[in-house]
Amino acid sequence: MFFLKFCYQSLLITARTKDITLTDKSEILGSWEELAAYSQKNEWPNLSRNRAIAIRTQRDVSENVTIEYSIAPGVDLSTVVFDPYGYNPGSLDTFRVLTNVGVQSFLLNLYYDETNKNWLMCSKEKIIEQVNTDNYTECNVSNFNITSFIATLNQFLVATNNDLNINLMFLLIKLNSFTVSPNELIPSNLTDSGIMSLSSIFSTIVKVVSPLDVDNNELPTLHNLLFKLSKRVFPVIIEDNLPSNTTYSLADDKYTFFTSKDSKTSASVSLNVLDMEIESEDDMECQTLETVYNSSSLHFAYDSEDVPFTIQSYWESIQCGYSPIINHAFSNISDFSTFLEVSLWSWSPYQPTVTATDELSISSLFSNLSNRGMPDYIINSEFSNTTNLPHIMENTSSTNTGNANGENNDDNDYDEYDNRCAVLSRLGWIATSCERKLRAFCVSSTNSSDFAITSDKNTYAKANMDCKSLDEKYELAVPRNALQQEYMMSIIPAGENVLWINLNSLSSKNCWVVGIDTNCPYQAVVSHHIFIQMITPSSVMGILLVIIFLAMQFQQLPVYSNRKYWRKLLNEKLKNDYDGVPS
Repeated sequence: MFFLKFCYQSLLITARTKDITLTDKSEILGSWEELAAYSQKNEWPNLSRNRAIAIRTQRDVSENVTIEYSIAPGVDLSTVVFDPYGYNPGSLDTFRVLTNVGVQSFLLNLYYDETNKNWLMCSKEKIIEQVNTDNYTECNVSNFNITSFIATLNQFLVATNNDLNINLMFLLIKLNSFTVSPNELIPSNLTDSGIMSLSSIFSTIVKVVSPLDVDNNELPTLHNLLFKLSKRVFPVIIEDNLPSNTTYSLADDKYTFFTSKDSKTSASVSLNVLDMEIESEDDMECQTLETVYNSSSLHFAYDSEDVPFTIQSYWESIQCGYSPIINHAFSNISDFSTFLEVSLWSWSPYQPTVTATDELSISSLFSNLSNRGMPDYIINSEFSNTTNLPHIMENTSSTNTGNANGENNDDNDYDEYDNRCAVLSRLGWIATSCERKLRAFCVSSTNSSDFAITSDKNTYAKANMDCKSLDEKYELAVPRNALQQEYMMSIIPAGENVLWINLNSLSSKNCWVVGIDTNCPYQAVVSHHIFIQMITPSSVMGILLVIIFLAMQFQQLPVYSNRKYWRKLLNEKLKNDYDGVPS
């Protein structure tokens, strides 16, 4: 049997679960509830290990895809965070949790006080509410302002500024304004933020993308943006609701902010336009490979309190190429975690799991793979979770899944599993045993839209050869973006539930790569045979040096062994010498 044997380094971390231990999971796995022991909700407020691996894999697979194909799920901060949790420093902890668990887009409302010429994070109505109730626990500019918000964001950006965790983010900004009349007595601690320029504070965001960094006619690939330009955060003004007679000029911010094409700022002050479509859930039109070739737009979709996303519609919006923005409140912020389980266009919910069981062998888990519906248990999930939002440590170390050297630390002692190869199902990628015999998805090396499916069933190791047998131009395929995956899902044969794709973690546990011979880029991985070849010459030389060193320690030099003899001869000679100066 053809197999590869790899020697790799495994770094250890502590795996935390609340209900089921890792050793138990491999034995009792047999239902969605047990699989959900790995869920994001069960790990709230930290990013679950499975999702950290899944997010990184999706990013790496899409590295050569331009960013208009990127999916960046988000929330409206006013509706989801500030309204229910308060316009105070405590809500910034909730915001930090959302960054921790993988939210990539944040819609932020800002308010310009035309009278005091300061930018605030509270509306006039909210400020007046504080005055009328004589309650100043919210909107206090000394501890809740744009500066404190960006400081919280920067903590996350610094903690994740490494190859393992860096990813694309969007700040979607709505600009509003109000005027304070002379008879409205508002204390200065609610209005005098001292922030008179947006660019002066937003330019301090770590890895912020400037309009000078990108060419809107040809947006960068995800890899070039993150690792070549070393940028990651797009600040985009999506609504400019400032009045025509506003005292604030956006012209000073043209080198800091982008604007969406639907915002009037693009005409009034010539800000750099980022081609972006932001639509309500009802107005979404599912993108396809054919339609997207004629567009370079980023696509966002938002819901509302009246028509909120369901788990199914949220997932479908992602499959259609939209980044969904949640615009409705949750009774508990951790309830958002169920949406996060379906927030990736790539992996199926809870994948890739770390178990000793081949989950495709359990019919109760994936019995509905013949259709596109989310399992009822995901839609109606009631997994255990923390009931109160705990305090988040300032260094956000739980978010960073790499160590100080940027090395992969997703492994632990209990990761003894065989599900190292990926298949494509109608719900997304699923990790399974490489020894399964399945048909394979193939793609032309000369035309990325030309797909084929093998007729024979074989193991993962032989899948690429089966593609070559169709035609030399074909190779094992892997979807690179949501729309390509949507198309591949649509052509899965009626009699098949899963097919091999070109994705595996053979070289290193929890590190998924494209290509059977590809090593994990985050760890030094060498095969056992090559490792022996590498260390043999150096080992021999090392042993020889040790032998020489020991020989020198025990071998006495002649000058020492004959020292008394030479001293006696010298003394005899000196007896005949004269003392003093001869006459």
